[in-house]
Amino acid sequence: MPGGGSHLRLRLSALEEIEQYVLSWGAHASVVGPQELRGRIGRVVRELGARYADAGMGNPNGEIRKKSEG
Repeated sequence: MPGGGSHLRLRLSALEEIEQYVLSWGAHASVVGPQELRGRIGRVVRELGARYADAGMGNPNGEIRKKSEG
């Protein structure tokens, strides 16, 4: 691809594993399709964006906190 990018096309029976693979690339990946995968990635990104919207504030030691269950 122009600019040094790559294009990957796969036939999959499930989206779970490729979802994690795409997320591992962070902002360096863009999902073109299918729409279901774009939606799944978008939901995770929105959730992470909301969770880290105040990054660097209120957590001066850079502590990692687990999301409490319940």
